[in-house]
Amino acid sequence: MIEKYEKFSFLKAINGQNDIIWCPNPECNYAFSIEDTSAEVKDYLCEKCEKHYCLNCQVPFHEGMTCKEYRKTKKNKEEKSEKLFKSFIKSAKNKQCPFCKFWVEKTQGCDHMKCRCGKEFCYKCGGPYPKCPCRYTKTEYLKYKLFGTHPA
Repeated sequence: MIEKYEKFSFLKAINGQNDIIWCPNPECNYAFSIEDTSAEVKDYLCEKCEKHYCLNCQVPFHEGMTCKEYRKTKKNKEEKSEKLFKSFIKSAKNKQCPFCKFWVEKTQGCDHMKCRCGKEFCYKCGGPYPKCPCRYTKTEYLKYKLFGTHPA
């Protein structure tokens, strides 16, 4: 128990220092001190795992690019990937849960969906099930909107 407390105290002290950084490799537990934070590109070779990292970006070193160029390239790639994913997911007739935004796929049956978050919604309109607007006739929906009454 004392060892656990000592380790926790040590880690808390290390994490509280502005000039100490952990190696970005999740499998490496090496902490090191940085002295000059003014340089744009920080190529750091970890003494423990022997991999090169950019200290500013906390990623494997981006050879031949400044940090600004790397971030712009990374953002563009992420945006492109997001667009490709969304076009694929929509073409596969998937929809997002309106509550938790998890993607769901309807393979058969009615439009009543139950997401992994536990919420129920209408696949067709995304409204809360069983009170979604597409479930009612126009007259029933107007009654629901005006008076809050639901058909049986």
